Amino acid sequence: MTREIPYIAVFGSVRPTEGRPEYEEARRLGALLAQAGFGLINGGYEGTMEASARGAREAGAPAPTLGVTVRSIGRPPNRWIDEEIRADTLMDRLRILLSRPAGYVALKGGSGTLAEIALAWELNNKGQFETEKPLALLGDFWTPLVELIDREDTASRHGPAARCVFVAPTAERAVEILAEKIRRG
Repeated sequence: MTREIPYIAVFGSVRPTEGRPEYEEARRLGALLAQAGFGLINGGYEGTMEASARGAREAGAPAPTLGVTVRSIGRPPNRWIDEEIRADTLMDRLRILLSRPAGYVALKGGSGTLAEIALAWELNNKGQFETEKPLALLGDFWTPLVELIDREDTASRHGPAARCVFVAPTAERAVEILAEKIRRG
């Protein structure tokens, strides 16, 4: 009997290029996820998506790296993606990126990353997944968002989101949190 490899979705910016700190952090994250036995799924394009897939592949990813692209964008996935999943729309892409993985890591990013975080957080909060899916927010970039929501939503201190959303100071800690929550779950 083969054990299914859990996937982690990595959310982040398209902007970082090789050699930049954000790119190298995403690359290290991908490697750490692979070393911990996780598969990697992301948006499939450049920036932190490329870097995380590259890190996973360089570390001997235990499963194909998956990139969820959008038909209307018309760009191919980066070269570190083993399997492209072509979504028809951005909403379809979000559905795949949120439903397929066992957990998530969000790196520094813009409005697209914010949308991914918000949906993962809300779907967990409303019990829309079979099992809770941990969301690790890497670094301090998203800390003001967590603090703002925590102030406004007292239920977030007690509900599923409080058990599922974590600020991780390092890629190592993000992977530790995911491994603990997913394997215990």
